[in-house]
Amino acid sequence: MRGLPGPQGDARLSKQEKTKQEVDVELLRVHENVRRGIELLNKEQTGWIWLVQPDFLRMGDSNACVLGQLFGDYQSGVEELWPDFGIDEADDASHSRGFVVADRFSYGFDCLTPWEITREYDKLDRLWRFAIRRMQWAHAEPAT
Repeated sequence: MRGLPGPQGDARLSKQEKTKQEVDVELLRVHENVRRGIELLNKEQTGWIWLVQPDFLRMGDSNACVLGQLFGDYQSGVEELWPDFGIDEADDASHSRGFVVADRFSYGFDCLTPWEITREYDKLDRLWRFAIRRMQWAHAEPAT
């Protein structure tokens, strides 16, 4: 039986439990970013959910990602959504809305391997597909 949390709280957690907590926190962060991206698109791109094909969505591909499917490619989408931003501001805005993987590795704080980048984009793929399909289903016209 585990004791009450105390000053050693985290020290009592197994490595597996700590890793699971880190994954849960990271997934919540990614989920929140996708939610903000959806809010932005709902505001700026009326009917966008009908223009994105979830089956072909690949967030790591600049032509098949959400912005690529809506605007032709990722960069065109960034320029359309944030026309007054510089490149760094637009990248930050795009990341915080779930359109790209965290760019923390570009600052040398966290060197992501190709496998880790792929894993991060897989998370974005799953969350965006789920959200888009759910919205399409919720807004579908009933069959007559």
